[in-house]
Amino acid sequence: MILNLPVASVVVPVMPVTVRVPAKINLHLGVGSLRADGFHQLATVFQAVSLYDEVTIAPARQFGIEIVGASEGVPADEHNLAAKAVFAIAARVGRPPNVAVTVRKSIPVAGGMAGGSADAAAALVACDSLWETGI
Repeated sequence: MILNLPVASVVVPVMPVTVRVPAKINLHLGVGSLRADGFHQLATVFQAVSLYDEVTIAPARQFGIEIVGASEGVPADEHNLAAKAVFAIAARVGRPPNVAVTVRKSIPVAGGMAGGSADAAAALVACDSLWETGI
């Protein structure tokens, strides 16, 4: 039996996207003088280590974020760096940030191992893949 359904009635499920990001340790961090924009020039040498966070982005009716694991001190709201990344890419591509973000923390919080910034980068990569933005 063949069904001829109009295209609008076909629902294609969208799978969540998970990005695994490694922690890093600084082998060298040189901090230069304060620039006019309020930031310092940095020179760094770092090494990725086998300790990871995982960031999963899934379609949702509205934005939400959940932090799982070693999360003391990690904001579970719009102040989270992964959340800020989602809002930034959504604004850039002109769409609402309607996703559920799950951050599975294994990288120590405030340990200087780039957990927050790695999670933000993972959120950008996951949203780009989920939304097929090509960024």
